[in-house]
Amino acid sequence: MKKILHRGLFLSLLFAFVFSLASPVPAQGQTSDAQTDDQEEILSGTEGLFLEAHLQGHGVTVEDDDTDNGRGFGVKVGYGFTPLITAYLGIDGASMDVGDPGTRSLAANEYSLVYVDLGGRLNFRSGQNSVVPYLDASLSGIASTYSTSGGDVTFSGSGASVGAGLQYFVSRQFALNGGLDLTFGSYDEVEAGSQTESVDLGFTGARIDVAVSWYPFQSD
Repeated sequence: MKKILHRGLFLSLLFAFVFSLASPVPAQGQTSDAQTDDQEEILSGTEGLFLEAHLQGHGVTVEDDDTDNGRGFGVKVGYGFTPLITAYLGIDGASMDVGDPGTRSLAANEYSLVYVDLGGRLNFRSGQNSVVPYLDASLSGIASTYSTSGGDVTFSGSGASVGAGLQYFVSRQFALNGGLDLTFGSYDEVEAGSQTESVDLGFTGARIDVAVSWYPFQSD
């Protein structure tokens, strides 16, 4: 898990550096009228409906087991009530490799992982800025399904997620997005066939996103 967090922090800093270089800087020697026009230009719009598709790298630690790693994708739909405040619903899925199969009672070296997030986003810049940093917070549902010789075994639970990222608007309607989300929670139920039992297994997850966001009702 430490390796995942270090990689996520490195990518976040890298995004911040690259996007800051890509931010428009007024050239020296412009007239005051030209500078005023540049300052009034609207480069980003975070209000209204948005749709997002993203690729992800995943890391998961359950109790004291080794970290499992995997890759996946997801989608997000949300609405910006103001330039600063956005609500969203997200669904992510991943294929995970078991870090150390010898520590699991299930005879499966891989499993599928699903997150469902209901949350909010706080944008720190918009309007005249092409680069928009943000913070995320959400309630998350979690499910992991192992395919075994005796049938599927599904662990499910819930938790809370926090994250941070950057959007770089290439136009008012489209933005490139990079971010890191951390989830803390627990599995509280396991289902095997028609049988369901209660469990209490601590869960920690990390997701690194690379995404494209679309704001269809923003006009260029």
